[in-house]
Amino acid sequence: MPCIRRRYHYGAIYIDDEHPELTGRALIGSMLDVTCHNGEIRRESFGGFVDIQYASGQRVKLANIEAYKHDGFFGTGEWLEFGTHSLMLGVYCNGQVAIVLDNGQPVVWCSYPGRPG
Repeated sequence: MPCIRRRYHYGAIYIDDEHPELTGRALIGSMLDVTCHNGEIRRESFGGFVDIQYASGQRVKLANIEAYKHDGFFGTGEWLEFGTHSLMLGVYCNGQVAIVLDNGQPVVWCSYPGRPG
């Protein structure tokens, strides 16, 4: 199972479905930041990963995700790093937000502050 690293205040939280202990005692737990149309951010539960061909729910933009690793936290692969202004495609699925993957990689784009993503 893939793993993501998300920014939370001045630290990082690792979210990996197979290793829930990685979130530790962080108050944020395994929540993701969803950007709203008015620019506000709300937190939604992480619902895993879904391939783009099966992503049929409402699509959303996810913020503050800074890295992705295909083979999980303890895998030997490299982290794929994103910039601070990156947004990631998510989709609502069973009351949670899943990260959309295309060919095994997250769908990511850059959004500059003050401009809509």
